[in-house]
Amino acid sequence: MIMIATPLGFRGFGGPKWNAFMKCINAVNNLDYPKEELEWVLCVESDYPLIDKLRELTFPCQTKILVKKPESPIFYRRITQARETLRKYFLQNDYTHFFALESDIIIPSDSLKRMIEFDQPVVTGVYALPPGSNRTQLFTRIGWDGKYWTGVSYYYFHTLPQEPFEAEGGITLSFTLLKREVLEKIEFRIPPGLEYIACDDVFFSIDMKKLGYKMWVLPDLIAGHEW
Repeated sequence: MIMIATPLGFRGFGGPKWNAFMKCINAVNNLDYPKEELEWVLCVESDYPLIDKLRELTFPCQTKILVKKPESPIFYRRITQARETLRKYFLQNDYTHFFALESDIIIPSDSLKRMIEFDQPVVTGVYALPPGSNRTQLFTRIGWDGKYWTGVSYYYFHTLPQEPFEAEGGITLSFTLLKREVLEKIEFRIPPGLEYIACDDVFFSIDMKKLGYKMWVLPDLIAGHEW
């Protein structure tokens, strides 16, 4: 069983963001993958303004909504806490894979099929960040030595290899499939003091590299991205 894991509503969620989520739902509905082998678990905070509207939606597979209390006013800290709530729920159940999917990513229909067939602990596709740009969400470099932060550098579409490759710096958690063993060893976190400048993807990538995990990229598996 694959758990689709989505933190929801942490950067304003009216208008365009809600419309993007409708497209995300439609994309999951169109997945070329057995829906009975999927469960979509969403994590929202208890003050989420559209929670009743969310509960009225029809989803393409089994769905669970986790509601947590707000713990921080800082966006990066809040989304990290939500993702960690999802990780703990995942480990309490018998899922084999954690499909990290954010609500504004419109995935291709063959996404899960190709990621599962690639059969690596960590595999991701590609999307534009910001939407419509030539920059991808993939990191060539993460500037953190445990003490000093010097920022990140990105891959661009025109620089991507044509074949599957290992991301040198890191990946984001918006369109990534992780095997259970990864979640058993690594939590979602942000070191104190860095919650204004970096999200948990950065430190999850650092922790994966420390444990020797290769972050595989399927460069022709390209998702849409809407803000």
